[in-house]
Amino acid sequence: MLDILSHYVECHFHPCYQTLFALVIKPNLDNLDILKFFLQSTDTIKGFSRRNHNGYQMYAELLQKLSQVENRQIREFIRLENWNS
Repeated sequence: MLDILSHYVECHFHPCYQTLFALVIKPNLDNLDILKFFLQSTDTIKGFSRRNHNGYQMYAELLQKLSQVENRQIREFIRLENWNS
């Protein structure tokens, strides 16, 4: 899943990253520890991203997309984490 998340944030081909999210990430991202590791350790999230007080790196579109995953634990993490600090 780490490779898939990395490709998703690096990809600039709209049909590719939209399909990747819809068919792979949204229904299958179910490990919060992997997501937290990715958000803390990745160098691929660049541009308009920022790190919050817990060290998680995020940008607006990724935040919006991750709030749509099917796993409730991940949606709660995304909803409750303070992304403005």
